[in-house]
Amino acid sequence: MSTLNINLGNDFGTDLSSRNRAGSLRESIIIAIESSPVPGTLVIFDLSRVRSISHSFADELFAILVAEQGDEWFRHHIRVENVSPIVRETILEAIQLRLDECGVSA
Repeated sequence: MSTLNINLGNDFGTDLSSRNRAGSLRESIIIAIESSPVPGTLVIFDLSRVRSISHSFADELFAILVAEQGDEWFRHHIRVENVSPIVRETILEAIQLRLDECGVSA
């Protein structure tokens, strides 16, 4: 298994808020996983320096991944570490809202 580590705080700043940046990152993640010569690539998002995340960023990065790729795929390929309670809440809320819109139960 190969691992791709992404420190969102270092790479994107401590306050994450751009839907466009999140969308570009999501697309890059999918390409990296699909093109990896090693099956089961794991992407680890380190949020240790992230103080806040907008709903739009969380939706575009995490919620759309879950909605489009599926919960099982997300659990197999994505890990979120060092996340504060408020940032975790925003991410989970964005995922739930996206799944509700798509008519998918979590």
